[in-house]
Amino acid sequence: MTMFAWNKAWFHPRESLWSIANKIAFANACSVQQVLEYLGGVFSRQRERMLFPGVELVIKMAGGLGLDSRLAALNLFARLGEKQPLDIRELWRIGIRYCPVCLNSFIHRTEFQDSRNTLCSDHGARLLDVCPRCGRRLDPLCELPWSCNFCGFSLVEPGRKWYLDFEGDSAPGQPSELDLAALNPLTSSNGGAPTRVRLGDILYEEHAICAHSLAADHLDCLRTDGALEFAVYRPVSFRCPMAAATIVLAKRLGIFAQGATGGWSNSRPLISESTALRQLEYLLSEAPTEFHDSLIRDAVRAWYVEALSIFLTSAKTGELAVLWEPSLNDDLVLRKSGSQGPWVGKALSKVEQLVASATNFCSTQRANPTVL
Repeated sequence: MTMFAWNKAWFHPRESLWSIANKIAFANACSVQQVLEYLGGVFSRQRERMLFPGVELVIKMAGGLGLDSRLAALNLFARLGEKQPLDIRELWRIGIRYCPVCLNSFIHRTEFQDSRNTLCSDHGARLLDVCPRCGRRLDPLCELPWSCNFCGFSLVEPGRKWYLDFEGDSAPGQPSELDLAALNPLTSSNGGAPTRVRLGDILYEEHAICAHSLAADHLDCLRTDGALEFAVYRPVSFRCPMAAATIVLAKRLGIFAQGATGGWSNSRPLISESTALRQLEYLLSEAPTEFHDSLIRDAVRAWYVEALSIFLTSAKTGELAVLWEPSLNDDLVLRKSGSQGPWVGKALSKVEQLVASATNFCSTQRANPTVL
């Protein structure tokens, strides 16, 4: 199915691409994932395209939807460019955050995905980020429109005259056909530790932030190495240190790696199989709830830098089989009281150098495969 019903009167200012995709999916009785794939090239391993598309994609998409390309760029997305620096990417969330009042009017705004926003600017309602029924974060690549992809709970109750509801105060109009094939670019917690399922969702988001910002130049490596078998308790054979660090860390966290295997983790992390996660869970149980997200963020970044450093050092010495297990350090332990240990600045100062070295290693390897 590549021909979809669409009416540009359904578009509202500041509306997100995810919101439009839900309207099209509902009107055509298909999945939101299918619409996002055709409309914006948003795949399971590249959910970030929903927020950070390329310029050519925006122009093509806007033309197909009958929207001005500048208007589309300002409304539908967070920022143009598929590669974003860490200080920008860390502000935005893949999991859907929504205003319940807006959503009842079939509207989701791009600005809700900015983690700095906690209230709806129109209604003053607190933004929600989990399913009211199962408590999972909301995967944008859902099957049913405006629904949780894990339990199927509907976040809205569409009326019979849905196409008039979509238009709001606009002049009524029946939908017309939209050829999406022509647009296809690739033809919270009340105290104590968060539940393990919710911990898995937060780990997924934080890992995706690092993978998107740091491994953007290694997508081919991630796709290639993503098919390799990374066993948890034996040395990992690898070709690209960046891909290895990204995928192995995801394995250790019990989640999927964006850019590699894709998918949103649909199970809780296996705490019993990871010493670091058991320690992290203990720290979270001891820390005030307001520090949980920052503790998890710092842990994931610390482990990402540690993994990249170890795999890169091994690659440079010709040892392409490594056994690595994340561990908590004293700086992360300090964070449970809300104080920021010296690790944060140290780690971020090393990131650019490590990423540059990993990129140089891959470039040399591609030019001279005999390096391996």
